[in-house]
Amino acid sequence: MEGMPDLAALNSAFGIGTETDYSPVEKSNISERDISQLKNIMNAGEPTGIDTKSKVESPAKPATPEYMKEYQEILEKKFEKTEDDKTDYTKRAIEELGSSFSHINTRDAFENELFTRQSIWEYLDQQPNFKILEDVVEGRYPSRFLISENIKSRLDQDDPNFEENLKARVDQYFDEDELNAKGKARYGEIMNGYKNAVQNAYHDAQRHASQELIKLNEFKANLTAELKTFKPGGVELGEELGAHIANYISAGKNKEWHEQTPPTPKEAAQKEIMMAIMSDPKALAEWINLLDIRGRNYGSTSEAQKFFKNN
Repeated sequence: MEGMPDLAALNSAFGIGTETDYSPVEKSNISERDISQLKNIMNAGEPTGIDTKSKVESPAKPATPEYMKEYQEILEKKFEKTEDDKTDYTKRAIEELGSSFSHINTRDAFENELFTRQSIWEYLDQQPNFKILEDVVEGRYPSRFLISENIKSRLDQDDPNFEENLKARVDQYFDEDELNAKGKARYGEIMNGYKNAVQNAYHDAQRHASQELIKLNEFKANLTAELKTFKPGGVELGEELGAHIANYISAGKNKEWHEQTPPTPKEAAQKEIMMAIMSDPKALAEWINLLDIRGRNYGSTSEAQKFFKNN
């Protein structure tokens, strides 16, 4: 047939037999010795003298992106863990709170006592007359002044003879500026009234502190649970970072950072920017989106560089 190659001639030239007379031993240039060697190689499983095992090279550690270099030193620091705290809290409680607090032996118990004290004083500071009451009980006001103020509240201050009447009433409790028996009794009644008022204020403050401590422990429990499931920006925080954040918040460092004044105008501006990003849902969403885009762009660039390097 015209245009078709002469296969018979090619087969003959290369020692290849036809479909009917093919015999690899008699008609080809492959000897029985060659076939035997091939069988030995196949039976051995792998050829000798040739390393056929694929060597998988460990992937090179990815280079740190330029935008992450300013954080590299911080990232290399280890987390401070609760179990790393070797403080003797019984000793610390005795030294800072007094010998009656020797029952405290854990960090939580110590921090709860500090929180309770802080809550009590914050409550009392909000009571407008408490400081005066406390000063009276601690003897910072003269007895004549206290008796005079007590009587004054019972007199008509619009009376033209008010001052004379007040002096006369007060003088009956003193003998030459010293409290007499009647004066000591009256002074004792006045002081008991102030002491009761101070005691009641302390009871109210203690009740307030107990309620605040309950709220704090509820918050800590919710914080622990939330740190296991909350994924800001879709990123799981992980056990180590979650524990670090919990400790940071419990130690009051978060509140301390929020309340402290930055040392420079530049840092003050940066702090306001970060707080605005965190507090405004729109700004936070946009910022997380920008971080995500940057990460994807960096990943695409890295893959492209790897491709061109290997091809």
